[in-house]
Amino acid sequence: MEIIIYMNKKGITPIIAIVILLLIVMALAGSAWLFLGGYASSFTSKVVFIPPGSQSCEDGLVRFSVNNAGDSEIGLVPMPTGWAFSDVENFFGNPGFESTTSDWLGEDSDCDDGYCKYRTNDAEYVIEDSYSWYARGPAGNADVIMMQAVPDSDQPNTEFAMGFEYKCLSDASINGWHMAFRDSNGIGSDIYDTTAKAYIQDIGTGTKDMSNFDCAENENGFVRAELFNTDTGGGTSYNWVVWDNEDSSSEMSMVFDSMYVGPPLPNGCSCTKTSCTCGDLTVIKETGGALYPFFSKNVIEEGESAIFKDAGCFSDSCKYRLITSSGNTASVLVNC
Repeated sequence: MEIIIYMNKKGITPIIAIVILLLIVMALAGSAWLFLGGYASSFTSKVVFIPPGSQSCEDGLVRFSVNNAGDSEIGLVPMPTGWAFSDVENFFGNPGFESTTSDWLGEDSDCDDGYCKYRTNDAEYVIEDSYSWYARGPAGNADVIMMQAVPDSDQPNTEFAMGFEYKCLSDASINGWHMAFRDSNGIGSDIYDTTAKAYIQDIGTGTKDMSNFDCAENENGFVRAELFNTDTGGGTSYNWVVWDNEDSSSEMSMVFDSMYVGPPLPNGCSCTKTSCTCGDLTVIKETGGALYPFFSKNVIEEGESAIFKDAGCFSDSCKYRLITSSGNTASVLVNC
């Protein structure tokens, strides 16, 4: 006897529909969770806000307020040992380059003898806006082609920093330039960095020995030097001095700009030329030269604010972008 079983297929369709509906509900719930989670995180993560009108700039020193608008503290980094936040006011920055008169000593614009040093706004030589310092020395001599009194370096047992932009107009890859802080009273020893960090355009990061500063023809770069004055007594009066190399067999020429001497970068900051990550906050300087960031507090508590200073705006304006460790951003343009 043949047995035939008939399946009722009508019951399968509602089951499939229920499964599909459950999958749709789960997908919608997941999307809603992601959306609401991201929305809520804006109130619980690290959020910064720059109040409009809080920014100012005077003699290249930028300042503005940074408010903590989130729901957790924003950790920063302390000022370097031996320096107070107020010391940033008195930094030695770019003297004479961007003004109508030069502060540099011994300006000589007559290059007929192969030796000259002067402030210039010639487009061929200017690195940053407006003016740079042009220097040239003849072959076979050790000539002072740059000298300036720098009071910030006269402090005994103190670490300080120096930065400058440069362009080598002649080849100095074998016989480099000599650079040092030299005491005009003959009390203190020369101060220089043999492993200064250099950011060389189209090449990358390297080091420079200030006692024999080598560079290729048409090389552009920026140098951050860390220096320490080991002298324990008073009476020193340091000048920043640059000499050409007496062993050079050909004329040497170079351009300097964006000079800075003052507090070193805060302890714990990780920096390039134009960006620094200091604790929970990264500061990016999008325009206006190198970055020297300092904060008035080590921590910005919820609902509180700190003052930010950059000791190196060498243009008509500088633009900054702040990014927290949570990814929140804030930007500000400061006119100088």
